[in-house]
This record gives sequence, structure tokens and C-alpha cells, in this order.
Amino acid sequence: MNRALNGFLIPSIALMLSVFTSCSYPETEFAGQKSEDLVQNNELSLPYPLIGPLSQNGYQAILATTDLGLGENRFAFVLISKEGFVNSGTASLGLYRAETQISEQRYEAPLLNWIFPRRGSYVSYVEFAQKGEWKAVIDFLHEGNEQRVELSFLVRENTIAPNIGDPAPKAPSKTLSDVKNIQDLSTGIIREPALYRHSLAETVNSGRPTVVAFTSPAFCKNEVCGPQVEVLLRMHEELNQQAYFIHVEVYDNPDELQGDLDLARFSGTFQEWGLPSLQWTFVIDCEGKIANRFEGFATSVELRSALMKLMQNIGTGQHCRTV
Repeated sequence: MNRALNGFLIPSIALMLSVFTSCSYPETEFAGQKSEDLVQNNELSLPYPLIGPLSQNGYQAILATTDLGLGENRFAFVLISKEGFVNSGTASLGLYRAETQISEQRYEAPLLNWIFPRRGSYVSYVEFAQKGEWKAVIDFLHEGNEQRVELSFLVRENTIAPNIGDPAPKAPSKTLSDVKNIQDLSTGIIREPALYRHSLAETVNSGRPTVVAFTSPAFCKNEVCGPQVEVLLRMHEELNQQAYFIHVEVYDNPDELQGDLDLARFSGTFQEWGLPSLQWTFVIDCEGKIANRFEGFATSVELRSALMKLMQNIGTGQHCRTV
């Protein structure tokens, strides 16, 4: 099936680069704001995604994980050239405090392929000991030549979205029993009833793990947004006896939109979670706490690894209900 027909639109690189400009966050701009304050008047307050400057050779990095806090963080980005996405090898990532310009850490960021060819993101897990402005210098090999791109970004003391170890918000999500037809539950073409059978408020307290994806498939149009519902459905088909899998539509009125975001209003669940960008996936453990969080597209490799680790812990007595 054509990906566009699946509710996921692959944007033109040239178009996206003409729309977005490089940006960084002033250190104090969002300091101290509560997550619920970041969703106002049906608009998100943070720019997303964060796009770095164009290199002399025409390369650019786009950061998917802009909600960064002290401690360990998933750091995911895509690389693009004049021809499209760069999808080869492993990138080398150097992190610098902006005020010192001294390298503090170096990491390897392997390419994780998405579920269709010639598209992938580079992912590493990094540590931040200080808040404030940071800089990433990314080195990679493309078509036999060494390339370098940069990103500037903000690290906050605490993340905006729920972080690992936090209790998952118990806000209910819409289910099949709440609507007249399934078209009211997603803007996408893939509308599998199993992903809308249970409310988050129910599964968070169930004693079983939950994987929940917040995304709006028809409006998934930036470079770091991917077919998350399709990944979620594939995992459900394989692992539904071990965990719940739920899709929460970002917008409250998907059937009314018909491609017109001027009519959109955020769903109550999305607002209760206080998410600062439009695509998130969380793995919730058996005690209702956040075990893993993924901003932007989360690959099946990442989600499977997170869930398998959780399932192994179940076997060592992590207060999970036997299924």
C-alpha cells in the first residue's frame, strides 16, 4: 500500500527546508513553565522540530528530541542532504556546553531504519549534567566523504513531558464505546479497533505494561514524524498477550478536519499529558510509571527493546500481573 494512503505523508525535502529555519532555545524562555501551560489556544509553544544550519556542503541535521533534561536522554536526529535523507552507517556525536565550547562527551549514534526504505534516524543515549545551552557537532560519512553538521539546543532542569520514573497521567483516552464510528478516533487510514478498545485510564492501573502512541497520522508531515500507528499495530499483533497497545489521536475532532487544521482542537488526553510536540510514544510499566519515552518517531527496534526489557523484569518480580 502506498504510504500516503496509509495516512503518512512523506514531505518534500526542498519544501520542508524552505519552510523551516534553524533555531535554538533561549535558556530562560521556557524555564519554570508547567507542561500544561505549553498547550494554549490549540497551539504548541515550542518550535518543532529543531533544525540546524546548512553546512557548506549542503547537509543539515534535524533534532527530533527537543524535550531534554538533566540525566540520561534519548537523542534522536535525522540527517539530510540536497538529494534527501542520509541513511548510512553511524554518526559520531560530540556534545559541548555552548558557553565553554569545550567537548564534554562523545557518543556513537547508529542509524535505525524506519519501516520503509531510505529513511532512518540516528539515535544515541546521552547524559547531561548541566542545564542551559548546548551544542552538538555531528560527524558522518556520506558517499565516501566526511561531513559535519551542528545543532544548538536547550537542556532544562526537568523535562516538559512526563519523564522516566514519573507516574503516567491517568487521563482517560477515547475508545470505541465513546464514539459513533472509528473515524472519530484517528485522522489516519489505519484504524484498527484493537488500538482503541481500552482507555489509558484503565490500562495504566491494570498491572500490565502499556505502549501508547500520541500521533495524528494525516498531519505527520515533518522530517522526524513517522508511521507510528503502523509500528504500534505490528507490535500489537505479536505481543498483545503481554501488553496493551493504544493509539491516542492528538486532535479531538479528526473526522471534522478533512485536512484543515484551522478546525482542529487538541484532545483532552493530549493536553492532560502536557506534551510539547505532536508525536510521542511511551512505555508504561506494570506499576503505572513511565519506563521509556520517545519523542518523534520511535522505531520498532527501540520499542521492542524497551518492552522486552520490561517483560524480563516481570519475570524477576516487578509487581506485574501474570498474563
